[in-house]
Amino acid sequence: MWKIINVFKRNLKPIFVFLKKHQLKLKGCKFEKNVQFDNLSKFEGMNFISTGTFLRDVTVGLYSYMGYGCYLTGAKIGRYTSIGPGMKTAIGSHPTKKFVSTHPLFFSATPPGGNSVFVNEKFEEIKFAYVDDKGKKFPIIIGNDVWIGANVTIVDGVRIGDGAIIGANTLVLHNVEPYSVVVGVPARIVRKRFTDEQIACLLRIKWWEKGETWVRENAGHFDDIEQFCELFKSEKREYV
Repeated sequence: MWKIINVFKRNLKPIFVFLKKHQLKLKGCKFEKNVQFDNLSKFEGMNFISTGTFLRDVTVGLYSYMGYGCYLTGAKIGRYTSIGPGMKTAIGSHPTKKFVSTHPLFFSATPPGGNSVFVNEKFEEIKFAYVDDKGKKFPIIIGNDVWIGANVTIVDGVRIGDGAIIGANTLVLHNVEPYSVVVGVPARIVRKRFTDEQIACLLRIKWWEKGETWVRENAGHFDDIEQFCELFKSEKREYV
């Protein structure tokens, strides 16, 4: 009986994948060849995912896109975020102090290959950066309007603030403040994109939470931060 059910599931899987991709196509999403994502992954719309990218339990905000060969697990990505090729998330860690061995057999309830020794975890393997209002946990949070360069690696428990820029080949081990520019292994802050007053203005307006109509109508004002903040200094958050 189970063999019949498994065969049935295998035959249906391509159909489910086709239907989901068709549904996402109606939301303006485009996927190139060899893109893989599981049923837990969600796309808000107008997303572009390039060749060879693998996503597991990833939420992608409106208009955000990824270059080729990315490998992401457990990440919540905001709107209008640009991710370069080869970005990876590094989820999970091993004990380096006190424990005699770094092998999961000695601390994990679900070690690779099974055959666990313990019922409960003896070491916190995964750090979570965010828990939503439904109780869903995300190891990594990438904000809105973030630009991530090629071959960046981000570890679990990290939150990338809105408007941040992560330079190519950077290893991100700690939280990145909004509108900061970070580079290096490990990542270090090299400068802020704008003044503190301008950053406060952008974080108050939260233009990425406004409707597409507002964004398109005001796109011509995005080329000058001073004029933008002056023009919308009294603007309130809207969801239109």
